[in-house]
Order: sequence, then C-alpha cells, then structure tokens
Amino acid sequence: MLWNGILVDNFTYHFLLKGCNCLKLVRMIHTHTEKNDFLGDSFLPNTLIDSYSKFEELGINAAWKLFMVMKDRDVVSWNFMMAGLLKVGQLSEARKLFDEMPEKVGSWTNSGFFL
Repeated sequence: MLWNGILVDNFTYHFLLKGCNCLKLVRMIHTHTEKNDFLGDSFLPNTLIDSYSKFEELGINAAWKLFMVMKDRDVVSWNFMMAGLLKVGQLSEARKLFDEMPEKVGSWTNSGFFL
C-alpha cells in the first residue's frame, strides 16, 4: 500500500496485526506505527498488546513494555494484558495487575469470580 502511495490509518494496522503469525512482523508494524505517530489513542496499542501476547515469553515482555508506557489505558488494555499474562502462565502477575486495575467493569469480585 505504501509503495503505491495509498495512505494507511490505525485501522489498517489493526487488520494487519490480526493476520500476523510472526513476532518479527509484529515488531516491524509496531516500529512503523511509532514512527508515524499512530499510538496516540488506545485502539492500536491494545491490538499490539493482543498481538504480542500470542508469542509466549518474548511477546509478553514486549506487550508489558508497551502497556507500561501507554498514556491512556482503558479496560480493554488491562484485559488484554491480563489475558496475555495468563496465556504464559503468569497467574500471580495477572492477579496483581487485576488488583491494580483502576476500573473493574461488572464487579467480578462481587460476582464470585476470582483470579
């Protein structure tokens, strides 16, 4: 698209990331989105966190770094990060993150759901 002069937006990157099956490609897209200033809202960083989380320890470390520098974390950001930690078996880290989460939708702890 870029070679043909077609402009991309954060939605384009979202769909590219959903199709990535290689950590190297996710990193390349992440770098490109940073260079082009597409990380201003939470939409694309959330997709990056989800994409990185597919690649076990290396991926979750990259997801964690991105999560920590995000300016605007929303409920989706927190949930994607917790889900990624759970995928790699870091249960205590996921629970710690849940406890730090500023906004809990649906009040899971009151419904009997515990991490």
